[in-house]
Amino acid sequence: MGFMGMFTYKGDIWEVTTDHGSSYVLPATDFSKSEALKGDYSDDGAPVSAELVRGVWYGRYSASGYMDCGPWHYAKTKGALVDELREMYGDDDE
Repeated sequence: MGFMGMFTYKGDIWEVTTDHGSSYVLPATDFSKSEALKGDYSDDGAPVSAELVRGVWYGRYSASGYMDCGPWHYAKTKGALVDELREMYGDDDE
């Protein structure tokens, strides 16, 4: 992804479901449940529920020092997360 790098973490996330049936992920370390349900992070419908998922690997591509970033993803293992991110966004230059 050029100037964007892959960033991965282990911890808890909110998996938020919208009224259109789509979902998005937010780190629980950075967002409370009420913040996750505000709808500021959805491109597809209003949030209707937020489920806390504990102890997973989560990450995204981001450009350090810039506001450019991809959506958060998560998986049970770091390897599965890295594979998913690379499949979606291309090889990581690191």
